[in-house]
Amino acid sequence: MTFSERMDDSGSADEILCERIGNAGGRTEVMTPKITGADSVANWFGEWPSFHDAEIMTLHIDRERGASFMRVRAFTRSNRVDSDGHFIRERDALVVFEFTGIRSIRIEGEDADVQNVISGLIVEDLNDGFRLSLGPCYGIAGEIVVKELTVRLESTFQS
Repeated sequence: MTFSERMDDSGSADEILCERIGNAGGRTEVMTPKITGADSVANWFGEWPSFHDAEIMTLHIDRERGASFMRVRAFTRSNRVDSDGHFIRERDALVVFEFTGIRSIRIEGEDADVQNVISGLIVEDLNDGFRLSLGPCYGIAGEIVVKELTVRLESTFQS
């Protein structure tokens, strides 16, 4: 059953994504998607990230060249806390999803020019492309279905 079908069955998107990828209370193993660059991203993070509490920094649709992209700041966190009681980030990077052949797009949210934190990001392999599902938290959420998809690390940050 797809993300869209599950949303139509009266479950909230947040509940659906947390059920599939885990949440702050516990982790569920996430499979590395079969897209170019995914192994490199997974190797840097130590596993394919769930993108829980990641922030979408840029979503760029380019119909002239057909090459669009989404930049997501993602991190892993330890079980340790700092002096303010915040979890300590261990791996922090800007991950870029590049895509062409947008088949459909459904984006919704509030205050998108303020912050775009997602509850998770799922990449699904379809017969004729890929679906990126962006779980809601604050800002934009939704899904993008594309023909071609790659991923890469743009930059990493010191923790």
